[in-house]
Amino acid sequence: MDFQVRWAARALRDVTRAAAYLRRRDPDAVGPATDPIIRKVASLAAFPYSGDIHARSGSNEIRVVPAGSYRIFFELDPDAKTVTVRAVRHVRQQDPEFPE
Repeated sequence: MDFQVRWAARALRDVTRAAAYLRRRDPDAVGPATDPIIRKVASLAAFPYSGDIHARSGSNEIRVVPAGSYRIFFELDPDAKTVTVRAVRHVRQQDPEFPE
């Protein structure tokens, strides 16, 4: 059974800001940058244990997977069968913090 994928508000802001930045610099770069993110997040429903463990949050894991020039940080809750995308960062950006 597939997991349910959810987006945290922070992750949506991250992608929106990245797209807005790229749109100002090179509108043709928006699709090639954001499409891998969308595809990777969609694949997490079927492959929730993808990527490396970045941190632990209680009994849940924060994992990270690459998607083009970005990294997707997501929380895996196996009991609830959910994947929550918590943050999206360009590979050159600092890792986000996840308070307990």
